[in-house]
Amino acid sequence: MSDFSARILAIAGIWPRPIVLVLLSLILSACTSAAGSASAAGETRRVAISPEGRLLVHGTPRFVLGVYDSGLGYTTDRAAWEQTLFARGGARQLDGLPINLYLNYHFGNATAPAVHALMDVLWKRRIMYLQTGNCFEKGSWTRYGPRSFGIMDDGYVRQFSRHPGAAGYYIMDECDDSLVAETEQHHRQLKALDPAGITLAVAIAAAYRDPAKWVNTADVLAIDPYPMYGKEPAVGYTHFMVADSVARLRAAVPPQRPIWAVLQFFQFTTDSRQPTYEEIRTHAIMSIVEGAQGLLWWELGPNGLRQADGATVTRQMAALREVVTELARLEPALVAPAASEALVGNSTLARDALAARKAQLEHNIAIEWLYSRKVAYRAELEALNAGSTSTSPMLKNAATIRTLTKVVDDTGYVFAYNYTNRPTPVKFTWRQPLTRVVESRDSRALTVSGASWEDTVGPYEARVYIVNGGGAAARAK
Repeated sequence: MSDFSARILAIAGIWPRPIVLVLLSLILSACTSAAGSASAAGETRRVAISPEGRLLVHGTPRFVLGVYDSGLGYTTDRAAWEQTLFARGGARQLDGLPINLYLNYHFGNATAPAVHALMDVLWKRRIMYLQTGNCFEKGSWTRYGPRSFGIMDDGYVRQFSRHPGAAGYYIMDECDDSLVAETEQHHRQLKALDPAGITLAVAIAAAYRDPAKWVNTADVLAIDPYPMYGKEPAVGYTHFMVADSVARLRAAVPPQRPIWAVLQFFQFTTDSRQPTYEEIRTHAIMSIVEGAQGLLWWELGPNGLRQADGATVTRQMAALREVVTELARLEPALVAPAASEALVGNSTLARDALAARKAQLEHNIAIEWLYSRKVAYRAELEALNAGSTSTSPMLKNAATIRTLTKVVDDTGYVFAYNYTNRPTPVKFTWRQPLTRVVESRDSRALTVSGASWEDTVGPYEARVYIVNGGGAAARAK
């Protein structure tokens, strides 16, 4: 309680009770509003959310790149943490993977000294940690009983919050809608104890579930679209569901709040397969284009990647390292505001957005193999035919090659992906003549003609074009 609040209480016997109650209400409202945002006095918090919806880590805008983990023991020995997580030959070998967030959901009952030792090792590399105390499916976050999660103890939360690498709390994982009220209360409880930490809730990417119901349960909402489930169809997995799921969440959450995507990094069923490097990259760029301001991959441990053999683990970790390294290099663009006016031409942009989205939905219905998603796409099509666009966030800027444009200084960045399973030629036009356009991944140069360049984007492929000579005009507009 602040000194000011204490003084109000001290004179409660002097002032009329209604006035005291109003003043206390205003104080509490000021303390709890804009969950996770920076204080009016300019205090730099561990984690905050800017008015533009950017995540700030100790005052610096960050694009979250993180991993889930499971298994492993915990210890107060920092050298042991170094060996386990980062050393060559260790259990995880994370050295060289430029993540900035780590979450081991098996550590929910780890002792405070053990978690602080872990965070010491992570924070040396500017990696923050989320502590677990979550509901799951129909199970309350209290389902395991008293003291089953460390954050059930207020003192534990206060001690956790004193570490500079403490990001906050993972409080919801694919929970049933019946747990919304409980999770909102859990969020408020944690924010009262630790205003400078964030809470994370991850909604299930089920077509029959509405993520909007969870908007007030956490500072950050995420969604976990995993398209590679069951035997791969002859037409391939329907990767467009990643884009649709993220867009749906972005439409549900106010624009001043960040959203994240939790992406597939495991073999879901015995008859499915691991995502390839190209698919890992595409899922990431799809999510970015549709509004995700952070990405996490599920998951490194025995519930995910470590179910596979050693050769598969090595291959998949190399693929993830390549994708995360590229995205970390692009962080200045990822945290910059959108600059849609800089890209004035996209040959695949629909002239009739409504007709184009209907055609996409008909395509999706034809090749989607999961019944619940097929039903959802039919429902969206029926709504559009009836004149309702409220369930169609992808209607905006409808295109086959969907894009997000950024400008940083005099350099442009166009994040792009092919929504379909068909190779698609595309011509892009910048708002001024260009000197050079290269693809971020391998610096492959595109042929530039005046202000335009052309490419052919394969089925569900992604691109990140770095555009030189394009920033000044976009800023001057």
